[in-house]
Amino acid sequence: MDSLSNMSETPFSGGDVLITQGRLRGMGGSEMIALEMAEHFAAAGTRVVVVARSIDDKIASLFTAVPGVEVRESTWPGLDDRLTSVPFSLVWIHHNLVPGAVLRGAVDAPVVFAHLSATVAAEAPLVPGLEAALASAVVFNSPESRDAQVALGLYEQVAPERLHVFPNPAPDPFGEVLDRVPGERPRLLVVSNHIPQDLHRALRRVGGTFDVTLVGQQTHLGATPQRVDAELVAAHDAVVSIGKTVQYALVAGRAVFCYDRFGGPGWLDTENVDSAAATNFSGRGFDKRRPAELAGELIDGWERGLEFSRAYRETAIHRYRLSDALQELRTKVEAAGSPSGRPARDLAAASSLLDRLLRSTTVAKDKAVAELKVTEAQVESLAKERDALRAELDKHVESRVYRLAQRYRRLRRAVRGGIRTRLR
Repeated sequence: MDSLSNMSETPFSGGDVLITQGRLRGMGGSEMIALEMAEHFAAAGTRVVVVARSIDDKIASLFTAVPGVEVRESTWPGLDDRLTSVPFSLVWIHHNLVPGAVLRGAVDAPVVFAHLSATVAAEAPLVPGLEAALASAVVFNSPESRDAQVALGLYEQVAPERLHVFPNPAPDPFGEVLDRVPGERPRLLVVSNHIPQDLHRALRRVGGTFDVTLVGQQTHLGATPQRVDAELVAAHDAVVSIGKTVQYALVAGRAVFCYDRFGGPGWLDTENVDSAAATNFSGRGFDKRRPAELAGELIDGWERGLEFSRAYRETAIHRYRLSDALQELRTKVEAAGSPSGRPARDLAAASSLLDRLLRSTTVAKDKAVAELKVTEAQVESLAKERDALRAELDKHVESRVYRLAQRYRRLRRAVRGGIRTRLR
């Protein structure tokens, strides 16, 4: 079908794209969004600048491996020149990181502030009035996040038509995944970094029905850390997960069992998909179940779940595919018109000082974490050395005892036989 294969002209094209990120030292939700956005624009020939307060070279390499993407620290001396020397077509802000060139209005492009949590303070606007002055749009990953932040009074100065849900869209390759004919043993992809005991026990019960692939950080449970991409999802019939992985699976037309540490609705269907989406497919608002119940649901419902996902796929593509989500956002930005303009001097100064404070605390935290890892590695090394010495000592003791026992047995035989033996 055309909607599965044809990608419309990339919205927000015509200039470079700036994406800011609090830190690049792991691959959490905002980091993955930044990477997917960078990949999307770079694939269309757009140059992308990713700016962060603190950067790990290994994580940065995931970005710079994409042709046309560069990564800079927020204190890079050449940042201002980089942002003002060529036209930009989009500025995408995470974690209140607004470069000085954007603050003073020197970057002529739509500015989008993205907030990805209903509870994490770093995901809230921390300089009142700044977004009212600069934001072409303010986006949230779910209605839950939007409603929670609006209820705090954080957006009283922002026009309602600038507040939008940008629902963790999936990169376009997920929309190109072909349907898969399940084998005798359907393939079940489980994605979680915090798999609860009830679900883990349930998965052990369904091993006779499914071939299970477990992806995540919990290697002690048999999980494999790896990126969830279209190729991985395409190789499976159903997905067990929460959050962004659910959008991946829906766009790819795979059955989705939405469940994790918060509980969840189970197999998505026409009755629960919208209510699950309202909380970003986190599983919140639904019950937790016993392992036996979960196992029964997994086995009995996966075919119905697959039937629903295939029927829902066209809707999922228009709702959750990245190019479609960006096009919808672009339309809303154009309809809302330009924001009020440059922020007042006190707001700009407060934003700069906040960024300086956040950077210093971020760098200090990252340094402490790095030192802790070094200490942990040293402790582990010393523990291994201790164990090796203990084993060697035990070996020597056992050898000495063995030799004494041999001598004792020889002496005993000599005494019993009435033979006088000279001990050596």
